[in-house]
Amino acid sequence: MLSVIRFEVRSARKRAANKRGYLSSGSIRLLLAIDLVNAVFAQFRAPRISPTIAVRLRESGLRVYARVGSSDFDVMRMIFEQNEYLPLTDIDHPSVIVDLGANAGFSSVYFLNRFPEASVIAVEPDSRNVEVCRRNLAGYGGRARLIYGAVWSRMTTLALVTGSYRDGREWATQVTDAGDSGTPAIPAYDMPYLIAQAPDRHIDILKIDIERSELELFGVAPANWLDSVGNIAIELHDQECEAVFFKALEPFTFSAVKSGELTIIRNLSRAPVGVKGFGD
Repeated sequence: MLSVIRFEVRSARKRAANKRGYLSSGSIRLLLAIDLVNAVFAQFRAPRISPTIAVRLRESGLRVYARVGSSDFDVMRMIFEQNEYLPLTDIDHPSVIVDLGANAGFSSVYFLNRFPEASVIAVEPDSRNVEVCRRNLAGYGGRARLIYGAVWSRMTTLALVTGSYRDGREWATQVTDAGDSGTPAIPAYDMPYLIAQAPDRHIDILKIDIERSELELFGVAPANWLDSVGNIAIELHDQECEAVFFKALEPFTFSAVKSGELTIIRNLSRAPVGVKGFGD
């Protein structure tokens, strides 16, 4: 048993080392302690502990809540260490940012701190994620609004699908037509509704990570709302999603760049009549 625990200790230290790029030393020690407790528990066939804990980011000192053993730390690494939103950071004084597929709220926290004059509307359909997201946004008062639900091509209700897409963890939740699935229905909002929540009916930055629902969002009448969006950061989950997305942008001019798993669209503007759109 002792040799197994020693192996678990080494493994826990390696996992902790992977977080040194974005977590404070105190937070890493806390995660290491939880890993070691779980290593001992495993030897006695006791259930693992997977608490939601407050951790502090290394560079900014920000405190966020995250779930031990979940995909939360992978998401934080992409945002706060790999800095996937870097191509958006020079946008001049954005006012409204909409976070579709907000998950635990880490992207919203990033934007709220990078753009201190902006407000964020976060939209998330998974109640497990909503609970953590609400805690992460609580300190921002009226600058942050959390909407429980999904984004879709129309106002409707949908069914939540968990555990079957990609690795099945918290960042891979999908939604689908409710039909007769028997699962609890969740509200779904179209983009005109969400745009109407912005004071000037304009979204400066639209962040989208909705696990292939971009097919529905950009495949059904996107021209009804794209004029109200200035910049987009989207994770396109396969070639079909990419094709539908860029088809929707054909009437527009823009610049595009890849940043990690994100496609960043800057300065989205409808092309003049008679001029072919599409990006640089």
